Parts: sequence; structure tokens; C-alpha cells
Amino acid sequence: MARRKTEKSEELSFILREDGTVSIAEGANADYRVCSGIQRQLLKQYSMLVHKPATLWDSVSKPVSTAAFLEMAADNGMLTDTSGNKIAIADKDAEAAILVEIRDDGTSEIATAISGEIGNALLILPDVVLMNHKLYFLSHQRITDQESFSDLKGMITMENLGFYLSLALSRDEDLKLSVPGYSIEERKPEIALPALIFDAVDNSGYLHLSTKLYIEGFKPGEIENYDLLKAVSIDKDSKTVKIRDIIYPEKTPAEILWAAIGRKSKAFVYESDGNFVLEPEFAKQFMGKSFSSLISSFVLFQTDVLGKLRIKYPKPKIHMVFSSGIDYLEGSGDVELDGEHLSLDAFISQYRENGYVMLSDKSHAYIDASFMKKLERLIRTKGGKMAVSAFDVPYMEQFDDVIIDGDAAKRIREFYRGLGQIGNRGYSTSIRTSALRDYQTEGYRWLRYLHDTGMGGCLADEMGLGKTVQIIALLNDVSASRTDKPSLLIAPKSLIHNWLSEIGRFGIGLKTYVYYGQDRDKDIISSINSGIIISSYATIRNDIETIKKKEFDYVILDESQTIKHFSTKTAQAVLNLHSEHRIAVSGTPIENDLGELYSLFRFINPPVFPTLAGFERDYARPIMYDEDKDAEAELRKKISPFIMRRLKKDVLPDLPEKTEQTAYIELADEHMRYYETRRMMMRQQVQESMHKEGIGGSAFMILQALTELRQLATMPEAKMETDTVSAKREYLKEVLPALSAEGHKMLIFSSFLDPIDTISGDLTALGIKHLIMTGATTDRKTLVDKFQKDPEIKAFLMTLKTGGVGLNLTAADYVFIFDPWWNAAAEEQALNRTHRIGQKNPVFCYRLIAKDTIEEKMLELQMKKKELSDNLISSDSAALRTLTEAEIDELLS
Repeated sequence: MARRKTEKSEELSFILREDGTVSIAEGANADYRVCSGIQRQLLKQYSMLVHKPATLWDSVSKPVSTAAFLEMAADNGMLTDTSGNKIAIADKDAEAAILVEIRDDGTSEIATAISGEIGNALLILPDVVLMNHKLYFLSHQRITDQESFSDLKGMITMENLGFYLSLALSRDEDLKLSVPGYSIEERKPEIALPALIFDAVDNSGYLHLSTKLYIEGFKPGEIENYDLLKAVSIDKDSKTVKIRDIIYPEKTPAEILWAAIGRKSKAFVYESDGNFVLEPEFAKQFMGKSFSSLISSFVLFQTDVLGKLRIKYPKPKIHMVFSSGIDYLEGSGDVELDGEHLSLDAFISQYRENGYVMLSDKSHAYIDASFMKKLERLIRTKGGKMAVSAFDVPYMEQFDDVIIDGDAAKRIREFYRGLGQIGNRGYSTSIRTSALRDYQTEGYRWLRYLHDTGMGGCLADEMGLGKTVQIIALLNDVSASRTDKPSLLIAPKSLIHNWLSEIGRFGIGLKTYVYYGQDRDKDIISSINSGIIISSYATIRNDIETIKKKEFDYVILDESQTIKHFSTKTAQAVLNLHSEHRIAVSGTPIENDLGELYSLFRFINPPVFPTLAGFERDYARPIMYDEDKDAEAELRKKISPFIMRRLKKDVLPDLPEKTEQTAYIELADEHMRYYETRRMMMRQQVQESMHKEGIGGSAFMILQALTELRQLATMPEAKMETDTVSAKREYLKEVLPALSAEGHKMLIFSSFLDPIDTISGDLTALGIKHLIMTGATTDRKTLVDKFQKDPEIKAFLMTLKTGGVGLNLTAADYVFIFDPWWNAAAEEQALNRTHRIGQKNPVFCYRLIAKDTIEEKMLELQMKKKELSDNLISSDSAALRTLTEAEIDELLS
């Protein structure tokens, strides 16, 4: 906006008010609202009143905008606020922000602010903000509909706060949002759902319907009426503002309803702009025949009007009384439906048979399909009796219209109530030579409560938070004095000596025995009646016939993901062990893989999921294939009391920062041409094989193709005749010498052995001293100690899986993932070898990704699966069980 100062008039002064009006100071009785088209007229009227020239406008040859009027007045020193403070023009255009204050009394205040500035801001015009006695002109018009935002400057309730913020962010996605005391999270985009509103059945029997789009937290039709692109919700309990993009479905709700009605019935239906009228006889027939499918296709509103058509959509009220049972509670249930009562068994049976329940007045009572799905998943009925898993009671009690009574329910309810009162139970412990951190004390108390209540659990803290010391604290307390039964601790063979060292350092009165190695004495197990026996998974698998005869106090699994595949010999051996208590330890979140979850709970708490078939029916298939959010929420509620997971960022704010970055590397032209030639050939072979044999019959070929492409993307010179060095090697050769010279230590991980050997040769040529560790390495402890203590050793090369388990490498502060792994959790384990307690320096982690190759596709696939878990693909072979033909083709494309 061009600024042009004119001769300052000492006669004129303008007052800018908070409501956007401008008053003329000398003309007390002349108060004019300034808006477009009333520029010179205002001054002419003022001139007529005081008979003095309006010199401010001498240089104006045509009408100007309201913003221009304010700017010219301020530039000439003639604009003040209501307190008499001079208003100036900010030096530069500004970016707008929205500042929200949420109060404890349920009210909130929302105002437009300027990004990067502190102070109270007033929205004067859609593109002009007054703040700190300055006018800020927004870089572009942030809020296009001023009338819709008239309330933004005042008090609004929590009920409409989400709508106003959604409206603001939809107008401009770059708008900054600031909510003091709340975290702001970007969530997964949400598809708007079709909604069906039953408006009326008129006196002539015509059924009036309207179709809208709907997202939870908004009124039907609100998102399309206001063209909302963002949905904002506020969770006061978690102090979180959740923002999600709104995706509009391909078909409109009207098109979906027409598909249900059928074009052949068009003569009986009138429709205009999504509003429908159905003729009386057709309305009765259509609703009676199609209401069940409408429940599945639409979110329904105002269903009470359907009473005239003998159709009801009531909300059941369920009362259950459990008189007996421990793992499964047994009892009876009653359902109240539209004022009528029937047994829970009869209610479920009628619904299964008809899709509705017949009421005494011959009305058909239809029930919300998602509610019935949850009910059938949770309740087993037979002969008028019912049974419910004790571990489902907390989830069921969340429902507003479900009441659970009885002595058996009271017992399980006391266990869950106790989880929230662990801090009041007086648990105390000690460890040798040190003290537990606060969160470690919390972890110990949780483990001790599970011990006292006979439950198992999984300590799943993020790697580097000291899970080992929490387990030792528990054993100090409950096992050191026991003389009738020993405890058994099973760990990967590489961690046996680490456990011995840690127990020696922190244990109090804990005897340790190692049952491992070729010369182990199988007869010694039966003679040990106290202390801790430490062994490996392979040893337990091989000696299970001997070891399963022994009764243990605790069986503790370190790196419990080792038994994630239920049918393996290792998992079956562990599940055949006998003990009073069971604890699993893993740095990988258990929710990552549903198969792993089942296997884990079969170890720690078998009654939670009694059968694999039931687990797959109720949870695995609905969540993995149907994206059933109710099943996922129910599953999380069911397992959460038995898994403790803390993240470093939440409990160790003093831990140095970890920066993760993806470095995209372009292959040399020669390498890229060869990669493309092999990719096209293998893609054709895989497609032909899948067409003939399916995925299962093509598994070996698929795995072979994917592996070769990964190798070609990582280090193509290992697979072809060429003297050209791979781009990733060139990257490391440029970066590592400088880091080494500056005194940094580096970890370099690869999934393949060839890069390890080749990079080692490069480091030798560069004069960088380094170490190598692979799956064949035996004396790992010596290598780790050397890397940690020897300042001359600058780099540590290792295979990804070798480096992902049990190593403390805090001497390093740079980490390079040379090639990606299917399992993002395995990469995270490797990265966390250095970012853990004891690290003093910021950690920098780099993933090297070859552009336009399968490596980019792998990252995209991981993100696609991330809604269910951080990583659903746990290995190359496991990946094939979860990939579709389309996904395999995409990886090869």
C-alpha cells in the first residue's frame, strides 16, 4: 500500500474505537462509522460543521479504502485510541495468529494476535489489527468473512470454541494458533460422514428427510455450509487441541441415499438439493426394508419422528449382575428398551435373527450397529446366562447406559481402583550404590502392585530409561529373601553379562546363577531354590523338557519381542514354564503388532485373551482390515493397565536433545539405470507369479525381489560390475572425516553385511579408527567397553539388529542408518543406543534414503501403517503377511 504524507492538519484528530468506528475529536456530536465508500464524504461533512478545510484529503483524487484511510490518518499523526495514545503504523506487514485463553470455569476468550508479538490484539478490519498502539496490516486477508468472526473479539463458550477455530483455520491454513497451557497436535485426516436427518412425517404421511455431511463435534451440515477444511477439538482433560484435516467423500450423502432407494423408485420420491420427500406407502415399505442398512451407511438424527411408521431407534439400557467367576464373570442381564424389559439373551438373539427387536406395540426397534458389535464382542450368552471377561469390565462401565453389579464385579473393580491408588500403598525400596529416579520409583510401585494382586505386566519404557534397574528394585524387595523358589530371567545371549553386571551393581542380597553355554549342567536347575537364574532364549527352548518341571517365583523376559510369534518353538517353550509371577521387558511398544500383543499376553496374563481365534475375531481382523476404531479403543482399554510405557521426552526433560533427519541421496546415473532395469524385470515376474500363485505362493520370489532392490538402492556396486562408488558411500566419506576431526563418535548401522565390510575399508583409507560388530561377534562387551572408553576409536559399524538390543553406546553423538529396515521400531532401537541416560551431548541421527527407489516406498508404507502402530511390519517375511498385492506392486513400481 503506497503511503503518501500530506501536510499535517493541526485541526483534525481521529479516534479509533475498539468496535471499528472512527470519531472526529473536535466534533463531539459527529461520530461516523468508517467503511468502504465513505471517505471524502466524512471529511466534507466535518468541514461543513467547523468551516475549516479538510487538508488531509487535499491529495486524494479518488475514494480510498477504510484501511487506507486509517493508514493515512496514522501517518499524519492524526489517529489515536480512546485513551488518547497516538496510533502508529507497524514497520512491516504481519502474519496473523489466534490467541485462545481457556479458563477453568468453562469459558474462553479468543482474539486475533500478531505472530511473534506480545500484547492484546484487536481485529479492526479483516486485514487490519491494532496491537501495542500500532496498526498491523496482515500480509494477506486472513479472515474473509468478517461477520462470521464478529465473536472472535469477545467471550465464547467451550461449546462453540472448536467451531470458531475450525472456521479460522479453514479460511487460512497458515494461520498460527496459540493456546497457553495446551499442546497442539495434528491428527490423522478424517473423512466426513453422511448424515440423515428425519425432519418429519407430515399429517398426510409423507416422510421428509435431509442429507448432510457430519463430523463428530459439529452439527450436521455445518462443515459444508461453512466450507470447513479443518476440524478443531479441545480436550480439557489432556490439555490438548487436536487439529485434523477434513476430507470430503467422493459421493454426496444424497447420492448414497439415492443408491439405497434405487432409481426405479424415483416416481415415489421428490428431491431438491439433498432434501427428500417420500410418499406415504413407499416410505413405510422402504424404511421397513432398508432401515438396518441406513444405520450402517449414515449417522442418523431425529429418529423419533419414525414412530408414526412403527420404526424406533432407541438406546438400550443394560443392567448386569455378576455373582461368580474370577477371570470370566458369570451372571444374568436385563435390557430396558423404549420402556419395555427383556432378558439380555433374548435381546441379542432377536437382533441376530431379525436385525431388530419386536416391541409389544409391533414396532421394530433397531439398535445402533456399532453398539451391538461391541456388545456381541464383549458378552457371551448361553441358556439365559451370560459371561464377561473380568478385563472388559472397566471398558463396559464407560458406557452411559450399562450398569454392572454383583460381588464378582466388585472384586475386579477393586483391582482397577487400586491401580489409581498405588502411591498410597506405602511401597518403598532401595537399590545398591544409587537411588531410583521418580519415574523409576513409579515403575517399581506398579510392578509391586501387580505382584501383590497376582497379575503379570510388561514394562515397556522407551529404551534408555533404566528398565533393568526397575526390575532389580522389584527383585530386591520380593525375591531376595525367598528360599523356596528361584526366579528365572531370560534374555538374549548378548545381554546375559549385562544383567550379571547390573545385578552386581544394584542388587541387594540377590544370588545369581548362569544357566547357559555348551558345558551347562542340566541337573543344577532342580537343586536351585533361591536367587536369580539367568539364561538365554535358545537355552530354554533346547532344555524345555527339563526346565518346565521346575516351579519358579518369577519368570522375567528381557527383550520380550523374542516371543512375538506365538507358534514358534521359542514362544511355546516360554509359555510352558511354570511360575507364580510373570514380567515382560521391552523397549518396543507392544501395540506395534497385534500378533505380538496376543503372544505377549498369553505369557503375562493368559485370561485377557483366552484363545487366538477369539483374539483374531474380536480384535485383529476388525482393527487391521476394517479399521474398526471401537475395537481398537476397547483393546487399548483392555491392555493399558498391564503395560507401562514412558517416553524420554516426558520423564527426562534434562536429557540432551535428539535431532532426527532424513538425508535423501541421489544414485549415480549408471546405478539408477541398472536399478530401473532390474526393477522392471522383477516387477513383471512378481506380477505374473501373483496372478498365477497368489501372494502366498509367490512369497519367496517377492522377498527375493524386494531384498535385491534394497541392496541395489544401498550399495549397487556390490551387485553389478562397475568402478563407480555408491552415492551413500560418497556421502559418508564427505561427512565422517570432519566429524571425527571435531572429536565426535559415530554409530553406523546397515541391514546388510556387504556395506559393513566396504565402509570399514573406506574408514581405514580415511585413517578413522573403528570397530565392527555383527551377529557373528561373540565378545560384544569388550568391543562396547573399548568404544565407550578409547578416545581414538571414532566409529562403530554394526548390523541393525545387532545394534538394536541391549547396548549402551552413549559415547557416540552421531548415528547413521545406512539403509532403512522394514521395522521402524528396529531403527528406533538402534538410534536409542546412544540417546539414553548417561548421554551428555545432543544426538544427531540421519537416515540415508536413496531417492526414487524402494527405500522411499518403504518409508511411505510405514507411514500408511502408522495409525495402527509405529510399525506393523516386524521383518521381511512378516511384511509379506500384511502386504496386499497393490502394496507389493507399489513397492516395485
